[in-house]
Amino acid sequence: MPLFPSEEWVEAWVALANGSAEFEASGAGWEGAVGIVIEADPRSGVPETLYVRLDGRNGKWLAHALGTSSGILGTTVFVLRAPYLRWKDLVRQDLHPIKGLLQGRIRIQGHLPVILRWIASIVILARLAGEVDTEFVDERAPGEGSRAAGHGT
Repeated sequence: MPLFPSEEWVEAWVALANGSAEFEASGAGWEGAVGIVIEADPRSGVPETLYVRLDGRNGKWLAHALGTSSGILGTTVFVLRAPYLRWKDLVRQDLHPIKGLLQGRIRIQGHLPVILRWIASIVILARLAGEVDTEFVDERAPGEGSRAAGHGT
């Protein structure tokens, strides 16, 4: 069971998305990168802010990276940002992504018309995140290595 947040979790999520005909259809015509920022929460076991970059084309993720440097985001088309516990709510399906955006619980940076064009893909990705059999870093028993796994640059 992959730990959220970690490289293994991102890999499992990307694999689900790349195997989804619904996500592929929603992403037809897309080309670019998306960024996700998981803000640090040391009390929950996420000592540093983590950055995820997903590079894709036409409803498939071609590359991904996770690390502790904001440089990973580079030339992303848009970036979603929230504290660790908000992402946990989203993965658990306790927070709908649109509701989270409208309430400011998840913040988004980018050109609004572009974001609106791909909102269906965001909703599908959030639902797929809930399908990953996930272990959360803040729910690990003491001594299980409860630090979030940041890799990359």
